[in-house]
Amino acid sequence: MPEDHICRVIYAFTEQLDMASLGYKYIERKPIGCCSYDPRMMLNLYIYGYLQWVYSSRCLRDEMLRNIEVMWPMEGLEPDDKTICNFRKESTKSLRETFRIFVMMCWKLGLYGEGLIAINSARSSLKNCTLA
Repeated sequence: MPEDHICRVIYAFTEQLDMASLGYKYIERKPIGCCSYDPRMMLNLYIYGYLQWVYSSRCLRDEMLRNIEVMWPMEGLEPDDKTICNFRKESTKSLRETFRIFVMMCWKLGLYGEGLIAINSARSSLKNCTLA
């Protein structure tokens, strides 16, 4: 990844978060049973998806399997769409607070422009899970 790529910003952002205080589950790894996915990796996936206007769990899974920009912050992990969906359901409040912090950080760093975005909600433009 280039030094100034958004994936590096996302990765650095999630690395400095206190995941336990934000309320994310499965922070501590247990010595027995199957390991759950690290919530930081799942958060990397969600932030990247939202920045690219990809919201569906299945579309996020597809992007993760074919797009190197998503593979890099996921560190080779490949959770299925059900795992991605469950993470969102279990972490709704935590995700809301994390996105608030992320937006505030981006605003302070001057990463947002002064443009206007209009969305027509009558028709979805994400039918085939492709990035614009």
